[in-house]
Amino acid sequence: MKKTTIKFISALLFIATTVPAMVLAESLDSFMAKKPDLNGDLIVGEYIKQMAWSIALMEVQQKYGSSSDNKVKFLLDNQGEKYGAISIRKIANDCRTEMQIGISGQLNKKECRLVIASDKK
Repeated sequence: MKKTTIKFISALLFIATTVPAMVLAESLDSFMAKKPDLNGDLIVGEYIKQMAWSIALMEVQQKYGSSSDNKVKFLLDNQGEKYGAISIRKIANDCRTEMQIGISGQLNKKECRLVIASDKK
């Protein structure tokens, strides 16, 4: 095969694998809009967004060795569903642990039950 044919095929494969991911990309705000029960509670909604930001920041630090707000914002704009789901799972697990031990954390029992119910869906 010629070099141009190989380059064309590799470029075509790259486009075919990345375009669907970009088309299906969902921001954190649109992910939260699909969860009116969580988004309706200001404290829970804000807590989930802060947790998603922290998780995305840790990933940027690990992958790029920086703390760039632009890179974190890019991740939340393009993979918001991923970070939203991870933050809901983490907060729900924290709430379960706190309720089993009998202590109160960042969220009260009502808010914890709301996050746990959303995590089960």
